[in-house]
Amino acid sequence: PLVDLAALWQPVKAKYRQRVKTLSKALNDLSAGSPDQRARENITAEAHALAGSLGSFGFPEATPECQHIEQIITEYETLDSEQLQALRVAIAKVQQTLNTNEPTIAAPPSSAHQVSIRSKSIRSKKSRQGDTTAAKLLIVDDDPAILTLLESLLADWGFHLQVLSNPQQFWETMEHFDPDMVLLD
Repeated sequence: PLVDLAALWQPVKAKYRQRVKTLSKALNDLSAGSPDQRARENITAEAHALAGSLGSFGFPEATPECQHIEQIITEYETLDSEQLQALRVAIAKVQQTLNTNEPTIAAPPSSAHQVSIRSKSIRSKKSRQGDTTAAKLLIVDDDPAILTLLESLLADWGFHLQVLSNPQQFWETMEHFDPDMVLLD
């Protein structure tokens, strides 16, 4: 079966549109010169997070625009009218993408696809008794929507999944869950 990203997108669509709108306002409020450090950090963090999240939710065309925003903010100490215009064009393209497109639908991996780590199949492993058990995968991300998306996408792989949204609990979770693999942010 196909993974319907549109269905996964629906419950979080308003939240992401608001995040893009907030980023747009921050970018449009910038003026030529040197933005204060807090604004720079907030814009960079939000653009970085949106680049990954929107791409994961089936909006791959939004990712390079968000990365471009992040690049401009981090690369230029002072912003001139050309950089300000580039920032505003990039965020407008992201908004247009979200307003006019539906997420791309992705297929789950084929049953023949194998992922190996140190020659051990990650799809399953042998327990001490010789029976096959699911590999344990810990997923850490501070965005609950991404955790939900990854759980949905990885369910067909047969992993035993543990998701964690609070990185402060990482080591405790590592000790108790003892994963075979960790996916970070």
